[in-house]
Amino acid sequence: MEYEDIEFIDYEHKNFYKKQIEKLEETGKADVFHKSAIYTLGICETTRTNFKQILNLETDQINIDSLQSAWQTGGSKRVTRMALNLWNHKNIYESRQDEKEDKVSKNYNVSELFCDGYARYFIQAVKIRYPENFREYQNNKIIFINNQQQNKDEQYGAYIRIGHCQNEVTAVIEVEEKKEQLLKYCKENGYNVNHVFCDIGFSGRLENRISLEKLVSEINRGSLKGMIAESVSTIIREQSFVKTKMFLDGIDGKIVTVHEGVIKENNDKGLSNEMYNTVSEEQRSGRINGRMKLPVCNNEKETKTERKVTKKSSPKARKNKNLER
Repeated sequence: MEYEDIEFIDYEHKNFYKKQIEKLEETGKADVFHKSAIYTLGICETTRTNFKQILNLETDQINIDSLQSAWQTGGSKRVTRMALNLWNHKNIYESRQDEKEDKVSKNYNVSELFCDGYARYFIQAVKIRYPENFREYQNNKIIFINNQQQNKDEQYGAYIRIGHCQNEVTAVIEVEEKKEQLLKYCKENGYNVNHVFCDIGFSGRLENRISLEKLVSEINRGSLKGMIAESVSTIIREQSFVKTKMFLDGIDGKIVTVHEGVIKENNDKGLSNEMYNTVSEEQRSGRINGRMKLPVCNNEKETKTERKVTKKSSPKARKNKNLER
């Protein structure tokens, strides 16, 4: 699992995890046991500071008695218990003495561990520990549309992206539904489509979307006039406006969506440039999360409707100190 695919509570958490994993990779010990324990102990500032007192990476020994340390808080104890249990499911005690006497602690119950804002990060830790149980169905395919009455000089490629998909059966159903909707739109608006390009089980980020790459390649070499998709977010959903601009500018054809209409004409870079200039410097550099409303073209002219950038508010993470109370 790449760093970009993991949710961290803050920058310090991510930096701690990355540094520890890089050290383990040098020794060949970066397995799911180490990764999940390190990720969990990195959630809380207290456990990050006292990491070596809980887990010794050189000897691969855990210290259950660290739960009795004076530096522990309510929140850091929950983090420690979660890490200990992910390391070894038999760790359900508060101390070595309790382990000898087989005094199982109720503090390892789900209701006790997942009772505060750390819960979502504990779930992420579980995903790191058991990645095989959280894999989703992914596939890239191109569907040929056989229509002999189409004008070969005015061919478009339809694009379908399905985000989360658990299995192949679900994927087939969703693809067929979206394909039917797209082809109906194309027929009603006079767009000839000869292929439907599908990326199944992928987010709106550009990485690894083979079908989208193939579609853009076909457009840029002149085989297709442009692409038709359900919405802009189907094509691209990057946080970085710079990356979005570069991608749109790199398509030498028309881009049409069912929801927004024509957002780019053939070889037209002016629209995306103007859209880019409406974005504030912070949003432009991708430092904050935002959701843009792309300009729409009608009859090869840009409408003069007001463009707005709606910032997607994200819930503020609770401070570690408050969580540790």
